[in-house]
Amino acid sequence: MYWLLFALWTLGILAAIICPIVMFIWLFRKVNTTFRVFGEQASRLSDPLNDLQEAAPLTPLRAPGASGDPATLAQAHQVRQQVALSRQVRRYRRLDSAKERWEKLGLI
Repeated sequence: MYWLLFALWTLGILAAIICPIVMFIWLFRKVNTTFRVFGEQASRLSDPLNDLQEAAPLTPLRAPGASGDPATLAQAHQVRQQVALSRQVRRYRRLDSAKERWEKLGLI
C-alpha cells in the first residue's frame, strides 16, 4: 500500500516538474511559428515597395466633381435612357400578359 502511494507521489512530482517544461517548449515553438508566418507575410507586402521600378505607374487623377467630356456624358445619358425605356416596355408587356391571363381565368 505504501509503495503505491510512494509511486503516485513520485509520479505527481515528476509531472509537476515535466509538464511546465513541455508546455514552455510548446508555447515557444507556437510563438516562433507565428512570428515566422507574420514575417513572411510582411515581407510579401513590402517586397514591391523595395523595388520601385516594378511598381505600376499611377493613373492620372480626374478633376473632382461632375466634370468630364460632354460628349461622353451625353452618350452615357442616352444609354441610360434606352435602358430605362426597354425596362419600361418589358414591364408593361408583363403587365399586359398578366392581365390577359387574369381575364381568361375570369379574375377581372
